[in-house]
Amino acid sequence: MNNGSTWNRWELHMHTPFTKKEDQFNILKDEKEKYTDLKLKENPEYKYDQFEHKWNKYISKINDYVSNDSFERNIKVLGITDYWSIDNYEHLVSIKNKLSSKIELILPNVELRLSISGKKSPINIHCIFNPEIVDELREVFFAQINMETGDGTYYATKNSFIKLGKKICKDKSRSDNDYEKIGIKNFTVELSTLQTVFKNHRLRENTIIVVANSTNDGASGLTGQLEPVKKRLYHFVDAIFSATPSDIKYFSGKKSLKNVIDDCGKAMPCFHGSDAHSYEKIFEPDEKRYCYIKSELSFDGLKQVLNDPLDRVFIGKTSEILENIEKTKSKKIKTLSINNVKTKTWFQNVCIEFNPQLNVIIGNKGNGKTALGDILALCSNVPLTDDFKFLSQFSKTQDAQNIKSKITFFNEVSTEFIKLSEIPKPQTQKIKYIPQSFFESITNEIDKTDKLRKEIEEVIFDYFPSAVRQAYSTFSQYRETIESLKQGDIEQLCNSLFKINKEIVNLEDLSSNYSVAILENDLKNREEEFAEHMSNKPKYNSTDYLYDDSDSELETLNELKRKLLRKIKFKKKLEEKVSSLIIENDYINRINIKLNQKVQDISDYFDSNQEILAKYDLEEVLKIKYDGKRLDFVENKLEKKIDKINNYLERPYLPETNYADASLKGKIKIISSTIENLESKVSDKNAELLLEQEKIKKWEKIKKEIEGEDNNPKEGSIKYLKAKLNYIKEDIPDKLEDICNKRLDIVNLILSCKLEVADRLGEGTKALKEFLSENDGTLLSIESELSLKNDFVDKFLANINQQKSSSYQGILAGREVLNNLLDVHFSNKITEDEVKHFLLDIDKTTKEHERRGEKVITDLSFITNREELYNYLYSLNYMDVEFNLKMGNKPLNKLSPGERGAVLLVFYLLLDKEDIPLVIDQPEDNLDNQSIADILVPFIRKAKKKRQIIMITHNPNLAILSDTELVIHVAIDKKNQNLFSYASGGIENRQINKEIQDILEGTPRAFRIRDNKYFGPPSNN
Repeated sequence: MNNGSTWNRWELHMHTPFTKKEDQFNILKDEKEKYTDLKLKENPEYKYDQFEHKWNKYISKINDYVSNDSFERNIKVLGITDYWSIDNYEHLVSIKNKLSSKIELILPNVELRLSISGKKSPINIHCIFNPEIVDELREVFFAQINMETGDGTYYATKNSFIKLGKKICKDKSRSDNDYEKIGIKNFTVELSTLQTVFKNHRLRENTIIVVANSTNDGASGLTGQLEPVKKRLYHFVDAIFSATPSDIKYFSGKKSLKNVIDDCGKAMPCFHGSDAHSYEKIFEPDEKRYCYIKSELSFDGLKQVLNDPLDRVFIGKTSEILENIEKTKSKKIKTLSINNVKTKTWFQNVCIEFNPQLNVIIGNKGNGKTALGDILALCSNVPLTDDFKFLSQFSKTQDAQNIKSKITFFNEVSTEFIKLSEIPKPQTQKIKYIPQSFFESITNEIDKTDKLRKEIEEVIFDYFPSAVRQAYSTFSQYRETIESLKQGDIEQLCNSLFKINKEIVNLEDLSSNYSVAILENDLKNREEEFAEHMSNKPKYNSTDYLYDDSDSELETLNELKRKLLRKIKFKKKLEEKVSSLIIENDYINRINIKLNQKVQDISDYFDSNQEILAKYDLEEVLKIKYDGKRLDFVENKLEKKIDKINNYLERPYLPETNYADASLKGKIKIISSTIENLESKVSDKNAELLLEQEKIKKWEKIKKEIEGEDNNPKEGSIKYLKAKLNYIKEDIPDKLEDICNKRLDIVNLILSCKLEVADRLGEGTKALKEFLSENDGTLLSIESELSLKNDFVDKFLANINQQKSSSYQGILAGREVLNNLLDVHFSNKITEDEVKHFLLDIDKTTKEHERRGEKVITDLSFITNREELYNYLYSLNYMDVEFNLKMGNKPLNKLSPGERGAVLLVFYLLLDKEDIPLVIDQPEDNLDNQSIADILVPFIRKAKKKRQIIMITHNPNLAILSDTELVIHVAIDKKNQNLFSYASGGIENRQINKEIQDILEGTPRAFRIRDNKYFGPPSNN
């Protein structure tokens, strides 16, 4: 039996204890002695053999690792890596009987170096060969690889490596084995040479070429002028050795399929291996980046991965799919057993093995495909109906009484045998079965889209939490409740919106042409007044009234004030210093207390165990030395420093104390007293000067009143008027822009509330939307969407005087302008982005219009009530939520019956809550090929990741494009008593591959795509 493409760990980059580059996996001296002692017990004449020792330990490590039954260690395939050689591969194959039986396949992986280098060393290329051509490799591959040097041509053969090693090495006393290693280490090959060698079609078809992608010795290290070489290299290889997430995303096409095809010619899988150079690293790559591959355990299986790099490889500790398979073994059918217990007709000892993911049953018409579907349903407690095309008739025959069947799940639990003539007991159904006729009847009965929409709504409603479904009997009731809950939030947002609209109207009024003209006239008058005042400035010579010593006294006074300021600042600095020292002292004190406590805790614990410690002379195992006096010393030192500063700051001032001996507080008092006396002396002088100064001050005051202050000028002053005009011309546009953006933010919040209602109503479609967004082509969408009320245009124009000059002038013309805007933004779907642009376009159309072919600014007086219009326009009261179903851009009422059938099938595939197996009989008979390829296939690929699918079909779009894990080809020999037979395998299986081509028919597109799946992508030499 064959259960097709299954997930297993593949170790494609596995070194052995001996490579031609250098000896790997060193054996320590003590290991050698233990190994020798063991062998001597078996054979007293045994002599140590390092070669045998390393291989035995290597195989032992492999067997120990895979003996663990966890799926993380489910290694089935080894790719044995060697530099320019398959010697170690052949040796391991020769002793394969020593390996665990869990290792089912060994592949030769030849590592070679290109003549071009990455950042540090030559580029590494790997050639994974089909084991079937190993015997041919020395002649068709190694002997054809050559390296041209100044002194001759060397080939990738043992003798040539030795020759090259002797040429390079100055030491002529070494062994041929040493020279061979030196030769291999220095042997490189031109990319063009490899391309020529792989023009051999048989060699190319049986080789998977992989390039490392590190910067040091991989393709990504080819930068600058080597970029064209890198692109050429990517076009040449089939796969990448890399576990970097960004590489996996890029080369698989997940990031951009177009970009990777442009750069590399095709999407490629990323493989990874442990690249172990020590026993401890065997099967353990860094960060547990294990390589899981989904395929049959064969070279053809690995080659199939090249066609599905995104879905057939996973690098990581474990994947979600693997975990799902492991956790749901009880819900995945492993085998279907059918046997005729009396006659040699129909089913004789049939045991069909299934894959835990997608299974496709194929066969010519009348060869038992539908029979298997019906029997699976019978064994799974599905009630028998007329939709069972096979059993509804066959169950009544004598043969049916002799044939019994059962299913076994992957957890090895089986159902009881049931005869094909029996009616299953009323028990929980173990599968979901969709017979072909049932699917047809559902599709044909739906003659009105309202019924289909209502059915879909009820299906979606089943996905809401049970508490919701218990509270509301129908979807309609739930809709009304959700809308009412959000209405309160919308009203609060509208209150904020109305305040902003009022401010916007005020700013628009302030910056109107009329307001600006008034301000400009006021400014002109004030400037004329200022010129008149400046012409009447008082004139006097203040120096006539100054005493000779006044300058020195003023200078002394100013110096004392500066000195006082310095002392006050110094006082503040010292106070901050005291605070800092107090904090430090407290912190050290807490450390001292905590350390004392911890030392005491340790001592107490040690004392409590003294008896057992003394018993074994362990009293001296712990010595505690804690010097708390040093901390006490620091505390005392800090306290003295604090006291010293405080004394300097706070020591009282005594009148008889000299300035130099006074505290800081006293010095400040002395300076302040001196300043007070000097100010009194200066104030008695120059009285007449002060009178004259009073006149000039009065003149200056009037000047400032007219001119205005630099900061906060008085209303009506020149600077005030200029600032206001500047504010209107320079700031209001920005402020209006900011506040309009805030208004749009509130609009977004209002819109979010409405969209939240739509989202809440459409919760059941969330998973479907996410899945559809990942697929190209015609998409099915089930949306709760916003739509415009029919009276929007009328209510908007009710605030417009259409007789005045504006974009909306004229009853018919204005209506056409508004309808055109609606068509531009909302003809398909109302989205957040379209609402924003619609409002921006409305604002632009409102504030400017076309006159004689030119755009001119509109006088907003044509709006009868701007605040009312703004409140209506930005509150979005003209938008409601509706529930719509579309396929692409086609609404439900425009779908064909076949497209409606696709809609229903998608619901079965995606929205069925059960994770039990899904069995579908020939769904493609009710669908067109385009719907299958673009709609149904992506859903199948998604659904099979979470549940087992068994599909009966004869359509290649389903069998091939869905990347079937297992194909089961069935046949009934009608000339031999209807004897049933089958063959199974993955689509990469050569026998199954032929059956697919012989039986299935499909579109040219499907044939082109499946050609790659059959034979792999075309070579790029």
